[in-house]
Amino acid sequence: MKYIDKFLNNLIIKFKFFYVFIDHKMKKYVFKIANEIEKNESFALRYKIYCEELHYLNNNYPSGKEIDEYDKSAIIFVAKNNNKVVGTIRIIPNNSYLLPTEKFFSDLKKYINGARRYGEISRFVV
Repeated sequence: MKYIDKFLNNLIIKFKFFYVFIDHKMKKYVFKIANEIEKNESFALRYKIYCEELHYLNNNYPSGKEIDEYDKSAIIFVAKNNNKVVGTIRIIPNNSYLLPTEKFFSDLKKYINGARRYGEISRFVV
């Protein structure tokens, strides 16, 4: 568990640095691992961007939240401004099922070189 905590803390630091590097005004933003309420807000934001604005995904989400089978095991991060989720990204850890990329690139495993823990970063929205 310590390893995972250290990994997540390092990732949060990198996530914060990325935004501060882009815009020094980002100090009014909060970056964190999402709780259940924030997860729902991030799913709604993903729906707004991926389905309504970009038309990258179909609008077949009656709840108005873009959720898929990977969100159950994903670690969801949010960026908040004035207590509102304004950005999100997720990390999907490797589990017993294939990662989204592995579905399309079947030879991907040979490039991982026997790593026991790896994951996929996806659903980045600002």
